[in-house]
Amino acid sequence: MQAPTPPARNPANVISVFSDAYTNTPGTDFNPNWGQATQVTQVSVAGNNTLRYGGLNYQGTQFGSNLDVSGMTHLHLDYWTNNSTALNIYTISPGPVETAVALTVPTNGWVSIDIPLSSFSPVALNNLIQFKFDGNGDIYLDNLYFYKQSGGGTVPTTAAPTPAYNAANVISVFSDAYTNIAGTNLGPNWGQATVVTQVPVAGNNTLLYTGLNYQGIELGSNQNLSNMTFLHLDFWSANSTSLKVFLISPGPAEKAYTLTVPTAGWTSIDIPLSEFSPTVNLSNVFQFKFEGNGTIYLDNILFRN
Repeated sequence: MQAPTPPARNPANVISVFSDAYTNTPGTDFNPNWGQATQVTQVSVAGNNTLRYGGLNYQGTQFGSNLDVSGMTHLHLDYWTNNSTALNIYTISPGPVETAVALTVPTNGWVSIDIPLSSFSPVALNNLIQFKFDGNGDIYLDNLYFYKQSGGGTVPTTAAPTPAYNAANVISVFSDAYTNIAGTNLGPNWGQATVVTQVPVAGNNTLLYTGLNYQGIELGSNQNLSNMTFLHLDFWSANSTSLKVFLISPGPAEKAYTLTVPTAGWTSIDIPLSEFSPTVNLSNVFQFKFEGNGTIYLDNILFRN
C-alpha cells in the first residue's frame, strides 16, 4: 500500500524535498557519500515513487541549494517499517548544527507525522543544507516537505482537549488519557477506501482517517455499556461535509448519529447512549463505524457515566 496522499495544500505554502504531490527542490542528492552502510533506492509502491533505506545505519540527503524554511511551520513525512527499533530524523544547517526528532518504530502501516519546526531548534531554519536519518532496519519514506498553514489550516496544530473523567466511570476505546480496551482493531479490512493512521498532534496520539468513505473499529472484546450514559469523542475536520458515527451490536444491529462538519477547531461531543438504543443492544456492543467524507482526526473515543 502506498503512502497516504498528502492533504491538498497550496503549493505556495510548501517546500517539497521528496513527493509526487508537489514540485520538488531541484538538484537534491538523496545518496551523498558519507561513508554510510545504508543502501538507498527509489522504488514504486502501488505506483507511487518511494524512497527506501535498506539496512539503515545513517543516511543523508543533500539539498540542491540551501533552503530558507523560516516561513514554514512544520516538516511533514510519511514512513513505514516493520523491523526498525530506532529511527531519528535530523535537520542540519551549516556548522554543522543538527537536531534530532525521534520517530516511533516499528510502524503498523504508514505513519504520517507533522513535526513543528520549533522542535529542531537551534538549527538555522533560514539556512538548511541537509537531512539526516539514523537508526536501523529497512525504512520506506515519502512526502518529505515543509509547509505552513493558510486560512483555517488543513491539519490541527493543538491536541484534542484532555478529558478529566474519573477512570472508574470510563470504558476507553482510544485515548492517551485512559487505559484502552485491549486488542481493539482500529483498522479492520472491511473493503473501505479510507486510509487509517495514528499521528501525533502536539504530542498527543490521534487517529487520522484520510479519504473517508467508511471505517470500522472492532473492539477487542464485546462491551456491556448498560451502566454507561454517554459516548464521548473529539473530532476535527477542515474539509468533511458529511460524518456519522455508528454503534453496532451483533446481528449486526447498528444505528447512526450525525456529527456537524466541517469543524472550527476540535469539537468535543457527548452523545447520550439512548440515541443508539433500542436498535443497538447496549449490553453487547462490539463495533464502531464512521461514514462520510474528507479527512477526519479523532481522539478520546470513550464511554462514560
